[in-house]
Amino acid sequence: MCGKAGLEPIVVATNLKEIGFDWEKLHIAQLAACMHFLGPKFSDVTYSADYSLAEDILRPTAWGNNYYVGTCISGGQVQAHYAGHEVSRYEKVKSIQKNGAFLDDIGVCYLDSTFGWNCGDCWKCIQTRIAMENDGDKVPNIFRKKPEIVSNIDATKIGKSTPAAIGMQQRTTELISYVDDPAIKEALIRLRKRAAKPARFSQRRKRRISIFALCVATILLWLCLK
Repeated sequence: MCGKAGLEPIVVATNLKEIGFDWEKLHIAQLAACMHFLGPKFSDVTYSADYSLAEDILRPTAWGNNYYVGTCISGGQVQAHYAGHEVSRYEKVKSIQKNGAFLDDIGVCYLDSTFGWNCGDCWKCIQTRIAMENDGDKVPNIFRKKPEIVSNIDATKIGKSTPAAIGMQQRTTELISYVDDPAIKEALIRLRKRAAKPARFSQRRKRRISIFALCVATILLWLCLK
């Protein structure tokens, strides 16, 4: 992609994996570290938002890449710009598809470790395929498999964590608003309902833990004052 854009890539090596690093929740910290490390070379750095600003506001849990953190990592000689939060993921995919210059270089998959390929089965691949195939547009040959989308959506597993479940609800809601195919839309609605269950369960469990902790703290305070 850098060759097509006429840019020279800079590869940064890191030992973050060795010290224990939660990439999903803290990847923006790694990007910020690289940004400041290269500060003498660049005065401005732009990185892409995962979600729109509205989705970030509605998401009640912190995540690695969000507007609140992304607008606070500038410092010293470097000014960071949080780009793309004004549009949805669907609109970004369609824009790349319409431009066409980098269409064959898209890599969204987190299951296929082969550079430049996408499995076609995982949730990210499904989202991308739905966006690309909507409106009858041509889909590039970037997926290893292209299973039938409705059955693929129905077979999608829900993340166990609250952020993962809520993120899936937001993505499905976004896609439902764009998709034309009734069968795909119904499958997305079913997926959204399934994603809502673990999120509600996890939030109830957190409330119970918070209430228990409050009770314990009250008892300890009472014993100290007694």
